Amino acid sequence: MKIVYFGNHIYGYYSLVEMIRQQIIPDLVVTNISRDNEFIWYPSVAELASRNNINLKKHNRINSSEEIITAIANITPDLLVVSSYRNIIPDSILKLAKFGAINLHMAPLPKYRGAHPENWALINGEDWMGYTVHYLDSGIDTGDIIAQDRVRILPEDDILSLTFKISAVAPKMLIES
Repeated sequence: MKIVYFGNHIYGYYSLVEMIRQQIIPDLVVTNISRDNEFIWYPSVAELASRNNINLKKHNRINSSEEIITAIANITPDLLVVSSYRNIIPDSILKLAKFGAINLHMAPLPKYRGAHPENWALINGEDWMGYTVHYLDSGIDTGDIIAQDRVRILPEDDILSLTFKISAVAPKMLIES
C-alpha cells in the first residue's frame, strides 16, 4: 500500500514512530515548517523521517504548492494518514488517494472538533479525554468515525501530562485502523 503521511508535533512524531515500528513505511512524509519564534519542545517529524530515509516535504500551505501536489500525485497513494498536521488538506489532495484519508484527532469526536482539544477538556473539568480515528472530508473533523478510545484525566494532570498520556496510546489505535 502506498501511503502519504501528514504529521507534526508530538502526536505526529509518535504516530510515525509507531508506523515505522509496525513496518508501515510511508512513501512520503509531509510536515509543517516551524513558525517564526515558535517554541519547539516536541521531537521532530522531519528528523525522524530523514533518519529512516523516508522522502520528506516540509510545507505549510500545501493547497498552493504545486511541488507538494505533484509529489503526492506522482506517488498515486492508496491512503493518506494524518496525525497533528496543522493545516487543512484540500479536497484536491484528499481525492488523490484511492482509499481516502484517515486522521488521528485527540478528542472524542464530534465533541472538541478543531485545534487544541486537550486544553478545552482541562478547562471544562472533564474526567476523560477521548481520541478518535476518522475519515477526512471537506469539513473540520467531521468525517465518519472509524475508532475511538479514551484516557482518564487525573486531578494532577495538566496540558503536558495529558498530551504525553494521549501520545503514548493513540498512535496504536491509528495503526490498528
